[in-house]
Amino acid sequence: MTVGCTGPPGAPSGLVITQNSGGNVAFRWNAATGDPTNYFVEAGSAPGLTNLANVDVGNATTFAASGVGSGTYYIRIRARNPCGASGASNEVILIVP
Repeated sequence: MTVGCTGPPGAPSGLVITQNSGGNVAFRWNAATGDPTNYFVEAGSAPGLTNLANVDVGNATTFAASGVGSGTYYIRIRARNPCGASGASNEVILIVP
C-alpha cells in the first residue's frame, strides 16, 4: 500500500452526455470520494467493454472530443489514486449519427 493511502477512490457518479452534435461530444460527472488524482474515460463497443478508448483526463470532471465517428459507444468513468482504481460510474450510451 502506498504511504498515506487508505484505499482506491469511490466510483464517480452522475455521468451525463452534455453535447452530441456533428461528431462533437462532451460529458460531465460528479467527483468521486477518496481523493482521486485522475479520471479515465472508458469507451466500448458493448456494455462494460473498454476496447475503443481509455483516456486519462487528469482530475477534470468533464471531457470533450471532436471528430468522433458514427457509431454506438458505451461510456463510463473510473477514478484512480495511488492505491488503485475505482469501480465504474454509471454507463451512458452515446449514439453518434
